[in-house]
Amino acid sequence: MFFLNGIKISTIHNRLNEDYVPLFGLFKGNLLYYAHLLLLKSFTHLVACSEAVATKLYQSKITKNVSVIQNGVDINKFHPVSTDKKILLRKKYGFYDVENIYVYCGSLSQRKNVSFLLEHLSLGKNDRFIIIGDGPLFDSCKKSYFIDNRYIFTGKIESPLEYYQLSDFFVSASLSEGLPLALLEAVSAGCFLYVSDIPPHREVASLLKNNSIEFFSLAGGNNKLKLPLYISKTCDISDEIYFNISDEKMAALYGDLYSSLLTRDLK
Repeated sequence: MFFLNGIKISTIHNRLNEDYVPLFGLFKGNLLYYAHLLLLKSFTHLVACSEAVATKLYQSKITKNVSVIQNGVDINKFHPVSTDKKILLRKKYGFYDVENIYVYCGSLSQRKNVSFLLEHLSLGKNDRFIIIGDGPLFDSCKKSYFIDNRYIFTGKIESPLEYYQLSDFFVSASLSEGLPLALLEAVSAGCFLYVSDIPPHREVASLLKNNSIEFFSLAGGNNKLKLPLYISKTCDISDEIYFNISDEKMAALYGDLYSSLLTRDLK
């Protein structure tokens, strides 16, 4: 939320009822959803963090004074490391003689659908899956997999950066997102993205010009998730694409928006 010379601006980071209903149930979730819509109508201008979020606003009959400014990340902080540094990071965290390392970062909740990953992601005997974060399903997920040393539950940590840099693949089976910063941070740090086929993930793919990202269906039944053979562990991200997902670009767009709103207000 931001107040600019009497102009009230708010950025929307979620797809409204897709967040509230799974988290709070049908009755309370819808109540919060409609309360949120009522509150949003009191703002002068709204910013959606993605086209997918803007679509939800339009479907909720909020169509006036809406801009889209996609999330961006600090590409100076989240960057790939050399092969030698990657090996050193793996040794630092005790990953010896490991083939593939998968990483997930976020809440362990129904909407994030981490249990789907745990059940369906096909791991080789020398693979590892790092699950970063906590949430309502943390204890049950950890209890189900704690005897298998291929699964590492870190809980909440200060920064996932080094885990991204030592990993090969970032995975997400999320049911709903705004524009997930974790995906942008992970790919910026050198991870290939293997993610569920939902509109916000497709939007990330468009920002990446379909480089370093592959999708899987959430309707796969009991089939295991196996990475296609053609997927490379090396990200192919150009400087142009890095700028496309940067907080520098995001800040410039916000600056342009604030200037235009002030100019319009002064007329």
